[in-house]
Amino acid sequence: MGFQATHYDWFMNPIKEYWLAFRMQLATHSQAILDLPEYSKEEEHRAHILLFSGLILFVVGGALLCVQIYQTLNPTIEPAPLSDIASDLFAALVGLATIYLIKSKKPLTASLLILSCLFLISLSLLIFGTHPHSNVSGILSLLLLVTMAMVLLKPQWSWLVFFISTVTLVIINLFLEERYLELLIPRTTKSKMVFSLLTWVVGGGVITFIVYSTNNVLRNQAKRSKVQLEALRLQEKELKSSEKRNRSIFEGVQDAILLENDQGKILDVNQRACEMYGYDYDQFLTKTLADIVSEQGTFITSEYLRENGGSVENIKSINRKSSGERFPVEFSAQLQTIDGQEVMVIVLRDITERKATEQAIQRQLKELTALHRIAEIGTREIDEDKVIEVATQVIDDILHPDFHGVMTLDDEKGQLTIHPTFRNVPPAYREASIPLGKGITSEVVRTGEAKYVADVKKSPQYLEIIPDTRSELCVPIKSKQDILGVINIESREFDAYDQNDRRLLLTLAGQLGTSIERARLFNTVNQQVNRLQSLRKIDRAISSSFDLHVSLNIILNQITAQLNVDAACVLLLDHYTQSFQFVEGKGFQSHRPQETYLRLGLGLAGKVALNNAPVTISNLNEQTDNLERIFLVEDEHFVFYYGIPLASKGKPQGVLELFHRSPKPITANWENFAETLSGQAAIAIDNALLFTELQQTNLEISQAYDSTLEGWAKALELRDHDTEGHSQRVSDLTIQLAKRLGVPEKKLPHIRRGALLHDIGKMAIPDDILQKKGPLSDQEWEIIKKHPLYAKEMLQSILYLKKALDIPLFHHERWDGKGYPKGLKGEHIPLPARIFAVVDVWDALISDRPYRSAWSKEKALSHIKEQSGKHFDPQIVAAFLDLIKTQN
Repeated sequence: MGFQATHYDWFMNPIKEYWLAFRMQLATHSQAILDLPEYSKEEEHRAHILLFSGLILFVVGGALLCVQIYQTLNPTIEPAPLSDIASDLFAALVGLATIYLIKSKKPLTASLLILSCLFLISLSLLIFGTHPHSNVSGILSLLLLVTMAMVLLKPQWSWLVFFISTVTLVIINLFLEERYLELLIPRTTKSKMVFSLLTWVVGGGVITFIVYSTNNVLRNQAKRSKVQLEALRLQEKELKSSEKRNRSIFEGVQDAILLENDQGKILDVNQRACEMYGYDYDQFLTKTLADIVSEQGTFITSEYLRENGGSVENIKSINRKSSGERFPVEFSAQLQTIDGQEVMVIVLRDITERKATEQAIQRQLKELTALHRIAEIGTREIDEDKVIEVATQVIDDILHPDFHGVMTLDDEKGQLTIHPTFRNVPPAYREASIPLGKGITSEVVRTGEAKYVADVKKSPQYLEIIPDTRSELCVPIKSKQDILGVINIESREFDAYDQNDRRLLLTLAGQLGTSIERARLFNTVNQQVNRLQSLRKIDRAISSSFDLHVSLNIILNQITAQLNVDAACVLLLDHYTQSFQFVEGKGFQSHRPQETYLRLGLGLAGKVALNNAPVTISNLNEQTDNLERIFLVEDEHFVFYYGIPLASKGKPQGVLELFHRSPKPITANWENFAETLSGQAAIAIDNALLFTELQQTNLEISQAYDSTLEGWAKALELRDHDTEGHSQRVSDLTIQLAKRLGVPEKKLPHIRRGALLHDIGKMAIPDDILQKKGPLSDQEWEIIKKHPLYAKEMLQSILYLKKALDIPLFHHERWDGKGYPKGLKGEHIPLPARIFAVVDVWDALISDRPYRSAWSKEKALSHIKEQSGKHFDPQIVAAFLDLIKTQN
C-alpha cells in the first residue's frame, strides 16, 4: 500500500504542479483582461458592456470556429460552409479588437465596431435565413443591434441606427419577394405581402419606440439612480473616510481599547491591545474579559457601570497576557450604544513602567527619609544603642529582610557582638559574641568590603545561626578607615537582594558609621568631662575636708557612678594588727560588709594588698578562695569583682573593692580610670591620716599654748593678790556672753585668749605703783593707763596671739569715747573689747579690793544699767543682763 501510494504521488504531483501553474497563469491573464484603465463614472458602465460583448464574441466565435474547422477536417462529417467559417472568424476577431480598444480607452470605436458586427450578423441572418416574417433569429439580432445602439450611442446616433435597420429590413423584404414590382397591385397575395411589410415596419417601429421609451425611462431612472448612487457613494466615501479616521484614531491610541458586550465577549480591539496582551486580532475576538483579568485583578460588569452612572475612571487592576505573565493596568470604562447594541468601551493602560517608576520613587523617598532619619538621630542622639536601634528599624521598613541587624566590633577582644536590637535572631544568640575568623561577617571585617552571597548553602564561610537562611548581604560599618561593625541582612529566599539593595545598605552603613562615631566621640568627651568633674569633686572633697568618712563617701559615689558598678567599699589597713577593716561603703543591701575584718594575705582583698596588683573576678560563684566573705555572693548576689590596692608614697593604705551583680566587660580605659580613682582614694586616706596626726599635734600645741597663757595669767594674779582668779572668771563669762551675742565659733578661742591676757600689760608697771595701798597720783594713773599699749608691744610679735589683741588693747575704751588708750567711741571699739568691758567691770565690782569691799550683785547690775550708753554698749548690756538673769 505504501509502494502504490508512493508511485501515485510520483505520478500525480507533477500533474498537480502543472495544473496549479496553469490556474495561476489563467487567473493572472484573466485579471489582466478584466482590469479596466481609469474611466469616468459615466463611461465605466459602457466600457464593461463593450468588454463583456467583446469577450462573448471572442469566446463564442472562437469556439464555433474550432468546431467548424474540426467538421471540415474530419472526412466522416459534412464540411461546414465557408461562409460560416468566415463569419465565426470575423466574430472572434471583432471580439478581440473590441477588448483591445477598451484597454486602449477607445470606447466609441469599440462601440461602432460591435454595432457594425451586429449589423452584419443581422443582415446575414435576414438574407440567408428563413422568410422575413418568420425569421426570428434575424429579427432578434436586429433588435439587439438597436438596443445596443441605444445603450452605447447617443440618442441621435441610435435613431440613425433605427432608420438604417428599418430601411435595410424593408429593402431585404422587397428583394426577397419574387414580384416586388407588383407590390402596389391590390391582390390578395400582394395584400399579404404589403401587410407583412407594414407589420414589419410598424412592429419594428413600435418595438423600437417601446425599446427607446423604455431606454429613456431607464436612462432617466438611471440618472436619478446615478445621482442617488453618487450621493450614496459620497456618503459611503465620507462614512468610510470617517470610519477610516475613527479607526486611525482607534488604532493610533497608545492605550489598549476593548469593546465588550453584555455577555463579556470582546467585540473589537485596537492594535495596541494586541501588542499589550500578545494576541492577534482574530484570537482576541475569541476571548472574554475574564480571560485577560488576573485572579487578583478588578473585574467589572455592565450592571456595575450602570450603578455608577455609566462610567468609571482610573481603576487599578492586574491583568494577564497570553503568556500568563501578570502586569498592572489602569483602566476607564463606560457604556455606549454602537449599531443599536449596548457595549462597554474599556480603555486600558499598561502601568508597569509607571508602577516601577512609582516604586523607584517611593523607594528613593524611603531611602532619603531613612538617611535623613539616621542623620537626624545621629545629630541629636548620643546613645549609640538608640542610633543602632533606629537604623535597624529603617532597614526593616525599606528592605523587609527576614533577619537583620548590627554586629559591633570589639578590637581588643577580637570578636563581633550581636547587638540586642538584631531582629528575629534565636534567643541563644542574643548579645552573643562571634570570634573573628568565623562566618561571612568576619570576612567583611577583614577585607572592609561588602559581600553578598546568593545561596549561603553553597558558601563554606557561612556560619549557620539561622537554619532556613538562603541569601545574605553583609556590609561594613566604617568611620574613616576604622571598622566599627557590620550590618547583616538575611532572607529565606534565594538571591533575594540586588545591586540597589547593596548600594542602599552601603549608604546606610556609612551614615550609621558616622552617627556611631559621633555618639562615641560625644560619649567619650562627655565621659572625660564627667570624669574630670568627678576628679574635681574628689579633689575638692579631699582639700576641703579632712574627715575620712566624708571624703571616702564622695569618692565612692563618684566611683559607682563613673565606673558603673553596683557597689564599692574601702578596706583600711591597720599596720599594727596587719588586718583590714571596713571604713566606708556604697551600694550594699545589708550591714554585713561593715563587719569585714581580714588578715593581710587572706581573701581577695588580702591578695590584692599582698601582691600590690589589681585582681579581677568575672564570676564570684566560681571563686573558692573567698569563703571568709561568702555573704557577698549569698546575700548581695555579686557576680563581678575588681580589687585595687590603695597606696600612697609607696606605703599600702588599704584596698578599694568594686562589685557588680551581673557579668561586666571591662576595657583598658575603664581600668585606667579605676586606678586613677583608687589613687584619689589613697590620697584622701593619706591626707586624712596626716590631718588626724596634725590635728593631734596642733591640739597638743594649742593645749600647750593655752597652758602657757593660763600660766601667764596665773603669774600676773600672783603678782597682784587682789585679782586672784579674776582672769579665769572673766574669760569664761566673756565666752558665754559672746556666744549669746552670736559671735562665730572660730573667733571664740581668740576672745578667750584676749580675756586671759587682758592685763598682761601690767607686767610692765612697777610694783610700787601696781601694789600701792592708797590712792594713785595723776602721774601714777598715767603710767597705769599705758598698760594696754604695753600689752600690744608684748603680744603683737606673737603671730599666734595677734588676733587676740583687741581685748588687751581696747578693753578700757568707753562707749562715749572717754576711755583710753585711743579714746575710741561707739562701734569703732572692737566687739570683743566691748563685750569684755562689761564682764571686766562686773567681776571687779563683785570682788573685794584693797581699797573697797565687794558690791552686791544687785548694786553691780544697777551700776552697769546706769552706764549703758555711757561706758558700755547698750545692746551688750542688755545681753549681759539677760545672761545674768538666766544664770540666777
